[in-house]
Amino acid sequence: MHVHFFGATSSPCCASYCLKKTAEDNAENFSPEATRAVERAFYVDDFLHSVSTKTEAIRLIGEVRDLLLLGGFKLTKWLSNDKHVLAVVPDKDKATAAVNIDLDGQKTEKVLGVNWNLLVTRSSLR
Repeated sequence: MHVHFFGATSSPCCASYCLKKTAEDNAENFSPEATRAVERAFYVDDFLHSVSTKTEAIRLIGEVRDLLLLGGFKLTKWLSNDKHVLAVVPDKDKATAAVNIDLDGQKTEKVLGVNWNLLVTRSSLR
C-alpha cells in the first residue's frame, strides 16, 4: 500500500502521527509556539487553539499554515471571534460561518459537536 485509507480505524492515529512528525521535522524553521500548537492543539483533524492577542493569533495562523503545508496539509474552515484575525485568511479557507460573519449579531458554529458562540471572548466571561 502506498496510501492510507480515509475512514479506517487507524486513521486518527495515523493523522496525529503525521502532524506531529511534520512539526518535529520542521521545528528548526518555526517558532516553538507554532510547533507546540501543532503537536498539542489538534483533535483528529480539528485545530483548536487560543491565544491572548490578535497579533499572536495572526502570527500563529501564518506559521501553522506554512509549517503544515510542508507536510502536505492544507488547513481550512478557519474561524475566529475577531474580524482582524479572520482578515488574514482567504475566504476559500474560512469556515462557512466566517465568510460573511457579523460579529455584532448572534452567531454560533459547531466545534467538535458543541455550539460555540463566536461573540463570547475571554474578557466577556470575566
